[in-house]
Amino acid sequence: MKFQSILFFLASVALALFAGAFVGNICLNVMALSQITTNAVTALVMFVVFISGYASDNLPQGLFFMALSAKNIKRNANPKNLGGLAQEHYYAFVEDIKTWPAGLNPDFLTAESFADLVTIAADDLFVMQPGKFFHTFPCLLEGGQVKSTRVGPIGSAGYEQGATFSNPDNEDDLKGHIVYIGNKPVIIIARELKGTLKVIGNKECPAYVEMHEIQNGEKVADGNSQKHGFKAYGSIPSPTYLGAIPVEPPPAAGA
Repeated sequence: MKFQSILFFLASVALALFAGAFVGNICLNVMALSQITTNAVTALVMFVVFISGYASDNLPQGLFFMALSAKNIKRNANPKNLGGLAQEHYYAFVEDIKTWPAGLNPDFLTAESFADLVTIAADDLFVMQPGKFFHTFPCLLEGGQVKSTRVGPIGSAGYEQGATFSNPDNEDDLKGHIVYIGNKPVIIIARELKGTLKVIGNKECPAYVEMHEIQNGEKVADGNSQKHGFKAYGSIPSPTYLGAIPVEPPPAAGA
């Protein structure tokens, strides 16, 4: 509960007292009661104003917030927990994003559950600039990975967010694409094989191409492939994105 909610509650009490006094005056016509109630309401309003000003200037941040409490953590009973990535993923240039999901930088003071800290709600969406969208790129089955690692010293640690994707070397369009975006800030949304969407990067620290390896192998069994990876940093590991991805709509029939 925020401090503003407490003020709202106190204001509601004051209004109820005033209404009660008004009805009492009509029914009983007791002038003394009216004077007492008026004084009480005035005192209560002054008290609320005083507490509001004092709290904003003197009380530590978070005192009037319902902080997360310690609780037992139970195992997720969902058996669908496949490893690996799907075969289609998404990217967008940072400059093409107009509004960012708040869940990319969650508020630790107002979160209602631990899961809220690493989950972007379904109504907390990426909003794109006019005519701009997320676009897709491929990945071989069992050829990609999303990985988050806690890094930094105690007291100022954060998370390194990363993702790698593998494809055949003859995907020249993809190869040239990686060369083009090599130094451009992007946001990556990777789809896990179990269907979950993971976001790599945020507004303050977007993702960049970290590596791009191309090899043709020494033997047929070695394969002929390319692998590229992205890296970003954040206060949380790559969060789960529950909303819709703003992708380019398919062309109209006959277009």
